[in-house]
Amino acid sequence: MNGDSHQTPGLPPHEISDFRGPHEARFAGSVVVSPGLDDLLDQLEVLIGRLAEPNAPLDRLVADFEAASRLVEAAQAQLAAAAGRIAQREG
Repeated sequence: MNGDSHQTPGLPPHEISDFRGPHEARFAGSVVVSPGLDDLLDQLEVLIGRLAEPNAPLDRLVADFEAASRLVEAAQAQLAAAAGRIAQREG
């Protein structure tokens, strides 16, 4: 698992990489690689730090909030997909 010692309880390493690493999304015959959950969370952490800056300009705060909202949606979609794959394997 790319040298990462972090383990997710109950999931074998190949399933962990299914939702922690980059993902491929297929649109109209082309493949688009989306960031993995760790990357999304790292980006979200940076944006949260920027949102906490007391003197940040309002237009940047709005843009950062919108970007953070998109990251949360993408992370939730990846977690839902992983939960679906787990449920499918258990069922």
